[in-house]
Amino acid sequence: MRKDGYYREAGRKVPRNLDNCRLLILGLMMLFCTLFYYFGELVDFLGWEALRWDFFYSVHDFHRLLFLAPIVYAGYFFGARAAIIITVISVNIFLPRALFISPFPDPLPRTVLFIIIAGVIGYLTGRESERRRYLEALVESLNKTIKDLLEKVNDK
Repeated sequence: MRKDGYYREAGRKVPRNLDNCRLLILGLMMLFCTLFYYFGELVDFLGWEALRWDFFYSVHDFHRLLFLAPIVYAGYFFGARAAIIITVISVNIFLPRALFISPFPDPLPRTVLFIIIAGVIGYLTGRESERRRYLEALVESLNKTIKDLLEKVNDK
């Protein structure tokens, strides 16, 4: 990072606070997904009978699917390592419900299968994003080299 608060991302000057915004968005996505995942339990705990919908008490496959958004988001903006970290955090969010709360048969294998698939998708998204950034930086470097060579040729 440079002293003026910017850093280079694929040859572009990007403000440092953009990363902070992206982290905030990622955190809010995780919070929303967690609240949505445990909403049925929150309704029971707080006694909100008007919000007692069957959707929140069914198999939580769709609820887990929402966690794919922060995993892919982390992979795209922060790389493969961040996608794996968010996947591990998601596992820690899923496990209590799968082990202690879920009344449905085989909640753990469904959770493990989802985490494997989501982790692979996030990892591949992160690798592709890293490769794209590398290639953009390479193209910019080559353009600069060509421009410098042309300037030297024109000077002679």
